[in-house]
Amino acid sequence: MLHEKKKVRIPENVTLYGSVDEDKKLQIYAASDIAINPMEHCSGINLKMLEYMAAGIPVITTYSGASGIDVENGREAIISRLEDFEKKIVRLLYDSELRSVLSEGGRSLVERKFSWTRIGEKIHGIYEKELDKRG
Repeated sequence: MLHEKKKVRIPENVTLYGSVDEDKKLQIYAASDIAINPMEHCSGINLKMLEYMAAGIPVITTYSGASGIDVENGREAIISRLEDFEKKIVRLLYDSELRSVLSEGGRSLVERKFSWTRIGEKIHGIYEKELDKRG
């Protein structure tokens, strides 16, 4: 028996793109007011979060979605339970000052902890320790 797909009403302010190339993704980021990351289960760092934050897009996410990133709630992203997402999204959409704080804080976090320079420094430190151990 085939299951019919349930039709879902998509709000006028939501656009579904499907798969996009890098140029289109950057256009979408530039046109975005906020990023929503409603992850229920996550293992490791959620790279979408880092991309959104690096692009300066204010993010609302779950505790699971922020896992491994060490995000300060209210400064670098909004971290929320899924059941509270609606009211947090509404607040974020209407609070331009909060969006500005999150945009700057999120981008700064990514630059401090996840830039290629910072990652290279961490890897270099690991190699140095290993070489010291081996004499």
